Amino acid sequence: AVVSTQSTGKLSKASDSDIPTLLLQVEQLLDKHDGQEIRALLWENEIMSAISDVIKQDFDALRVPWSTATRLCALLAKCCMGFTQSGEFINVFLPLVADSFMELANNIQGLSDPREEDFRQCLECVFWLVDHTPSLGQSLVDSPRLLTMLMSEGSTGIEVCLLKLLRVVLTQPTASNYTIDHDKLMVIFDEVMLKMTVQDVPVLQQIGADVIYQAAKRHTPFREILLANGEEVVDLLKVINTAPGAHDNVNSLLIYIEQLQKEEIEKARLNRSATKIQACYRGYAARRELRLNSARISKFQLKFRDWLQKKREKEEEQKERDIENELS
Repeated sequence: AVVSTQSTGKLSKASDSDIPTLLLQVEQLLDKHDGQEIRALLWENEIMSAISDVIKQDFDALRVPWSTATRLCALLAKCCMGFTQSGEFINVFLPLVADSFMELANNIQGLSDPREEDFRQCLECVFWLVDHTPSLGQSLVDSPRLLTMLMSEGSTGIEVCLLKLLRVVLTQPTASNYTIDHDKLMVIFDEVMLKMTVQDVPVLQQIGADVIYQAAKRHTPFREILLANGEEVVDLLKVINTAPGAHDNVNSLLIYIEQLQKEEIEKARLNRSATKIQACYRGYAARRELRLNSARISKFQLKFRDWLQKKREKEEEQKERDIENELS
C-alpha cells in the first residue's frame, strides 16, 4: 500500500529537486521487506522506472549532490538483483537500467572535479547487473558511452574502473557470442594500449594487459587485431615488463602473443605444404588422365583400323564377284 499510493502520490506532487530524496525512501522498504513481493510492487507501480529516469538527470541543475545519484544507482541495482520477472523486465528494462548507469558514470566523469568514489560506485552497480544477467554484456558493448568514457582522460582511479568494467564485460560466459563492429574493437584495443603505455602506472598496465589477453582468447576478430599489431605490441610490452612494478599479466600477455605468432607461422607453413601437396596431386591427376586418354585413343584407333581393313576387304571381294559375274 505504501508503494502503490503514498509513494506515487508524493512523486507526482514533489518538485524536481525533492524527487531523488523521496525515491531514496525505497531503501527503507527494501531493508524491511527484502523479497520478491516488494520488488514486484516497485516494478508494477513504475518506481523502478522512475529511479532509472531520475538517474539520467543533471544533478547540478537539480542542486542535489551527485552522491545522491550514486545512492539511487545502488538502490536500483538492489531492486533488480534477484528479481525474476517477465521477458519485458529482462529484455527491455534491464538494458535501459544499464544504459542509465553508464550515462550517470559518463556525467560524473565529465564533471570539472569528479569524485572517484561516486564513479566507482556507479560502475560497481553495472558489474552487479552484468554478473546477475550476463546477456547485458552485448548491450554495454553496443553503448556509445563505453567508447566515450574510454576515450576521455581521467584520474588513475577512474581509468582503473573503466578497464575493470571492460574486463567484466568481455569475460562473461556469453562474451564469445558478442557481435562487435571491427572499428569499435580497434578503438577499444588502441585505448587500452594507450592507457597502458602513456600512463606509467603498474595497476593500469596489469589490468590493461589482462583485458587484451581475455578479449583475444574469447573473440577471434580481437585476436586478429592483436596479431596484426603483434610486433609493435610486443615491443611496448617488453619496455613495460622491464619497468619497476611490472606484473605477471604483462608477461602472460607477452607469452600469449608469442604463442599466437608461433601458431600463425605453423599455420602458414601447413598452408604452404598443403598447397604444394595439392599442386603435386593435381599434376599427377592430370598426367594420369592424359595417359588414360592416350590409351583410349590408341584403342579407338586400333578398332577403327580393323574396321577400315575389313571394309576394304569386303569391297575387294565385292569387286571380284562383280568381275566374275560380268565374265560369266
